[in-house]
Amino acid sequence: MKEPASANSRPSILSDIVQGAILGDYATDLGLPGAATQVMLSFVPVVGTLCALRDAQADRLRQDTPGVVLNLLAVLPMIGGVAKTAEVIRHAQRLKRGLAVSQRRYQKGPAGA
Repeated sequence: MKEPASANSRPSILSDIVQGAILGDYATDLGLPGAATQVMLSFVPVVGTLCALRDAQADRLRQDTPGVVLNLLAVLPMIGGVAKTAEVIRHAQRLKRGLAVSQRRYQKGPAGA
């Protein structure tokens, strides 16, 4: 019988990927799989635009002005390429944080161990 997840258990890789895809910048503790998913989706036509708008709103709520500006520029067709390049640099930092989060989670061993 499968035990219910406790509040202290780490999220699964699938859950992290879903958070990266759905929550984007609203997620505060993405691991590497979630951060990588968020980065990849930003380059998908139409989906990337919607993600940029979602992330701009999340950045606005966090008062992250550079994030808001870059995400809004990423929506524009001609300027979007430059903004996406700058955003890739920001995403690299996000991936670095995601790797650190993943390392912390998975170095602790199995939940409940």
